[in-house]
Amino acid sequence: MKTLSCTQGYFLCMINKKGNIPAPLNTAFVVCLLAGGTMELLSNGYITRNEKGMLVADKTWDNGLPYLQSLYDTIISMEPGKNKDVEGLLGILLLVVNGVGKKTYNTLYSAIGESLVVSGCADKMEKSRLSREIKYIPRVEAIKSVMKKNRTELLGDGEIRTETLCLTAFLDMCGLLKKHFNEDEMEEMKSGIEDVQKSEVFLSVLKIITDIGISAQSGAIAAMFVTAG
Repeated sequence: MKTLSCTQGYFLCMINKKGNIPAPLNTAFVVCLLAGGTMELLSNGYITRNEKGMLVADKTWDNGLPYLQSLYDTIISMEPGKNKDVEGLLGILLLVVNGVGKKTYNTLYSAIGESLVVSGCADKMEKSRLSREIKYIPRVEAIKSVMKKNRTELLGDGEIRTETLCLTAFLDMCGLLKKHFNEDEMEEMKSGIEDVQKSEVFLSVLKIITDIGISAQSGAIAAMFVTAG
């Protein structure tokens, strides 16, 4: 089974067995999915922050991360001088909430879902009379594989990969670590989770999430994540 990125792993762990996002976590899911995708684009050099802290293109798209192309294209289209209504990524969530940017989000959602199907980590459920949306059903063994790697790294003495730090940060922020780890494991991983919360990756994720929350005038959401950290 192919090693998944932070964004793919997060998507896989968040979707339930019916291919849905738990209703109370809809907004949190969108925010973290955007933050995870942005982290990947930043770490792979596709985008960077300019002197004003705004996200701009850093290299031409080469399809190295095909499931993130819609996010990359959106960020590029929102660069200063190209779209005066928003400022970089910080307006994407607001656009999604208002329905204007829903196409971008739906494309991102579908692209990540398709990448998981190709990787053998999820099954695709086509539209039907019972569902007007295409759904992606995570395979149980794929989720177990992702969480096994997380568990091994968090409990071990070796270096923790950026993907593991990022995924753990998102699950921790959404209060979903307990869904995948029992009480004894949570206690055993306590120091590992504390290390995650002090890591540069976690702080970068918080920065992006806070920015997105502020941009979308969702201070309560941003505050919830900061408190969780």
